[in-house]
Amino acid sequence: MTAPARLIAGWRRTGPASLREHLDVYGPLPRRPGRPGFLADAVAEAGLTGRGGAGFPTGVKLHAVAKGRGPAVVVANGMDGEPASAKDHALLARSPHLVLDGAVLAAEAVRADMIHICLPRTSPRLADQVRAAILPHCGEPSLRPEEAV
Repeated sequence: MTAPARLIAGWRRTGPASLREHLDVYGPLPRRPGRPGFLADAVAEAGLTGRGGAGFPTGVKLHAVAKGRGPAVVVANGMDGEPASAKDHALLARSPHLVLDGAVLAAEAVRADMIHICLPRTSPRLADQVRAAILPHCGEPSLRPEEAV
């Protein structure tokens, strides 16, 4: 029996979901107190690889960064750098909370205290949508509204 397609649930709607709608569909982030490496372990076990030419194992990257000497930073690249590609824009415009969830989980996995979300300057509307998605989280100590987008 196959599980329902949760990742793309609700994509037929127009516009981004509110945080409440997002949580109704996907639920809260899967956190494991006292076990920050659980995501890196799960990613390694799943065999996820990077999309660059080398296809380097993502779990290995996460574990290496978590063991690094300096402070870690997570970068969510929404720049659509590939020719004729608009996948980053589509994902951020329709489901910005999925990107934020992934960035937060990655930051916890590597013990980062900062997340940068890179967006093209040519898309001010997208920046407004991402900022609107970030702001409901600003009550969390890890997010400061003055630094949101």
